[in-house]
Amino acid sequence: MIHGASLDVFEEEPLPKESKLWDMDNVLMDFHDADYTYDFHKLAVDSFIEELENYFENRPFKNKVDITKGY
Repeated sequence: MIHGASLDVFEEEPLPKESKLWDMDNVLMDFHDADYTYDFHKLAVDSFIEELENYFENRPFKNKVDITKGY
């Protein structure tokens, strides 16, 4: 039996106000922060530089935003 859960990803995001999850005492909800590690800033800068190089070299981006999905 599961007595509680910690959640940071939902099928629909942002989680709708009417979701029953908001009122559950045994559910902890948090924002996405699992990738915040000791080298987070270096990895973020490395990714930015890689995408900037792709832009200047007219190559496809590795991480693209899908506006139709809302992110």
